[in-house]
Amino acid sequence: MTTGTTGTTGSTTHDVGTPLVRVVSHGGWGELVLANPDRRNALVPEIAAGLADGLERLEVDGCAALVIRGEGATFCAGLDLAMVAEGVPPAMREQWADLHRRLYRTGIVTIAALEGWAVNAGAALALACDLLVAGRGPGCASPRWQWGCGHR
Repeated sequence: MTTGTTGTTGSTTHDVGTPLVRVVSHGGWGELVLANPDRRNALVPEIAAGLADGLERLEVDGCAALVIRGEGATFCAGLDLAMVAEGVPPAMREQWADLHRRLYRTGIVTIAALEGWAVNAGAALALACDLLVAGRGPGCASPRWQWGCGHR
């Protein structure tokens, strides 16, 4: 569902059912914006679903390139720790795996724009993209890398 056109640039913002992800089509390219800066764009099921729905929407729009970025000073802090404390919903695991498969299979060139930290699952999201553009300062991090072990 399209929510409207913004400005004179011809950009269109699409509704993907959550305010935590903004999807903007700029004609030949699009943006997926993690829009929960108060929680450092931490991942919850609504964001995973919004990213997948947004990717589909931009594929339908015929975008050739896609920029994934975080609103605010952090790209993505990884899984929301409050959610992790309660137990990651099993559906979230499948949503996350499906999103990575879709990013791998899409014909759209995907670009992660890092300004600030991308931690754990946030780093995985950034590294799942075809290209990674990083500003000065923090970048990708995962404590598991220091331990010499990977994700299962």
